[in-house]
Amino acid sequence: TKEKISGWGMAANQVGSILGVIITYHIAEGMICFNCITGRSATFLISSILFLLFCLPVFLFLKDSTQPIASQENQPSTTPLKETLKNLRNIRQVPGVLPYLISYYCFADAILTLQLFVALYLELVAGFTDGEKTLSVVFALFFAILGALLSGKIAEIFKNTKRAIAFFIALFAILIGALALAQGYWAFMVIIILNGFAYGALFSLSRAFYSNLVPHDRQGEFFGLYVLFERFASFVGPLMW
Repeated sequence: TKEKISGWGMAANQVGSILGVIITYHIAEGMICFNCITGRSATFLISSILFLLFCLPVFLFLKDSTQPIASQENQPSTTPLKETLKNLRNIRQVPGVLPYLISYYCFADAILTLQLFVALYLELVAGFTDGEKTLSVVFALFFAILGALLSGKIAEIFKNTKRAIAFFIALFAILIGALALAQGYWAFMVIIILNGFAYGALFSLSRAFYSNLVPHDRQGEFFGLYVLFERFASFVGPLMW
């Protein structure tokens, strides 16, 4: 099912995140030294090198099996901005897409803001050390993998992907409230782990649900808008914070 496929994609993403966190933590703490380059500032350089390295298999071995794109000669030229505005206008042609994108924007804004500031919050409010913050993030990402892999089963339990999405949105609201009231190391750790599980399941289910809403022959166009809404959600929440 689409839920399972989306879950596997989400899980693979989080595996990469765990590896990145573990590697950069050891560099930031001076446990690993590349030609005497170490410390927090060095993590940016090492991350860029690792990014290029792990992209190489895609550049070298990933083949596109689709038919060649038809020549656009004799067609009116357009710009990416004009194309995006055109796609935004076309949203209303497909029932349910615009309401869902607005809903997605709202819950993604809250969740992405939490992800951005949780390390700072754990340091200043919970009193976590760098090692404890890293450990909590690794556990959260591990449970995000579980949530993503189980998203298909979760949808079957709820007998409805939309109902499962609504459940995890409500769970996130409860967990964010609990994070504001938490006291003690283990209380914070449990809430962060549950947040990770809910994150993996929710975003996997969201992509699967959205793919069922949009036309199969226009997935690229509509998922471009999906990512656009997600990117907008990445800066409004932090500004409010």
